[in-house]
Amino acid sequence: MRNERRKILTLFLIVIMTLSALTLSSCNRRYDEEEVIAATEILLKDAEMLNIVYYGSGIEYYDSDEEKGYYRKANDNHLESLGFSTIDELKALTEKTFSEEYSSILYSTILSPMTTDTSIVTPARYYQAYDEQTGEPTHLMVYSNFTLMMKDKIEYDYSTLKAVGSKKEKVYVTVEATVTREDGKSQRTTVTITLVEEESGWRIDNPTYANYNEYKDRYDELNNKDLK
Repeated sequence: MRNERRKILTLFLIVIMTLSALTLSSCNRRYDEEEVIAATEILLKDAEMLNIVYYGSGIEYYDSDEEKGYYRKANDNHLESLGFSTIDELKALTEKTFSEEYSSILYSTILSPMTTDTSIVTPARYYQAYDEQTGEPTHLMVYSNFTLMMKDKIEYDYSTLKAVGSKKEKVYVTVEATVTREDGKSQRTTVTITLVEEESGWRIDNPTYANYNEYKDRYDELNNKDLK
């Protein structure tokens, strides 16, 4: 009888320990708020340039030099101001700012063509040209017919950075920003930044740009009218 009780107690303890381990493994991660905010500020400032390169106006190019269909040779002076001159150097900057997973998405959707079984849906926005004799990288080519995803200028108010919580291994930070259209009309918005901690440190794991939202204007207008 005592042996049976011991077996039952042992099984009970094993079940409790297993459930505790599962609970702990599913817990949201702890983080140091000051550390996270400091890291976000540095990363977001680097992301400003990368957002323009990947989603916005992009790398400037020469209109009449090295034309190949819609591709044009990148402007060397602009590349110098951005801090890179080759695709490999762009990738190095990308991986210092964005997570491995998010970087991979950018490479497969923007630095590579998106295709179906029979055709190219969207050409690569940039590609690396090489010297035919030496095989060395020579210059970047820019797809001049790219459809912009980041259409408006965004200015972050870094004083508003705030850690708002975590889910599993991801930490979320918000920042207030002003989005300005080409016609000068501006709008205040909140941007959420997702962070993950990799071996080399914190990295941004999501797009951090925003466009002017006319629906938000209409929503705010209706709310303000109801309050009057």
